[in-house]
Amino acid sequence: MKPELITSFADRQRRIAEKRRTVLRFLREEVWTTAELVTALLGFATRAPAYQTLKAMERDGLLRSHAAELVYGRTVSLWGLTPHGLAFAFDDDEPLQEVSIFQPSRVSVSQISHKIELQRLHIEALRCGWTSWTDGHNLNMGKGDKIPDAVAVTASGERVAIELERTVKSAKRYYEIVVSYTLRRKANGWQEVRYYCPDEAIRRRVEQRIMAIKHLSIRGQIATPEQVQGVLSMFRVLLYSDMA
Repeated sequence: MKPELITSFADRQRRIAEKRRTVLRFLREEVWTTAELVTALLGFATRAPAYQTLKAMERDGLLRSHAAELVYGRTVSLWGLTPHGLAFAFDDDEPLQEVSIFQPSRVSVSQISHKIELQRLHIEALRCGWTSWTDGHNLNMGKGDKIPDAVAVTASGERVAIELERTVKSAKRYYEIVVSYTLRRKANGWQEVRYYCPDEAIRRRVEQRIMAIKHLSIRGQIATPEQVQGVLSMFRVLLYSDMA
């Protein structure tokens, strides 16, 4: 066999291994994903190579697939970690950890769309150099605490709590969220709470609701106007495209 052919084969195997590692490490946090998201994660121009990668990983026992039924008769194919895949989601020099594997019966159909949008943010965060992305379900939070959708470290080193906000909540609910985050900010090391919205109309209204808070009671203590402004300065309301 010619040396260049050996090199070419070795390069192909290395690229395949790198793609698999990227998918497995992403699923180590996300548990399941879609071919469309894997296309973005791996930087493919079309879905065909993403399907090829996923099917090969399923063939090798690393992933399993499931067709989830959504509303109006629509279905979406989900691809998730098997126990075997989880074991290979950690490098040789990393201790194996017991995290969730893909169990289709535990997937909440009502949360699939939210989860897919959150994964889009996760992929964009990786592209922008963010690290340490942790899904809210994997956070060890106290009972009654507001659990963020995710926590991550930005490219500039800030540890932020992330909320994916596709609809506008009531003023009362935002007040409760602000109080909860204020109480747990130092304990969890969050420097900011960032709301990410799909469009400007939602972003503007969420920001208005939060910034309209004028009075806060924290552990029975009434905050001064200056303290209220200090608390609210921790919150930023952005568009999906503002991840960078």
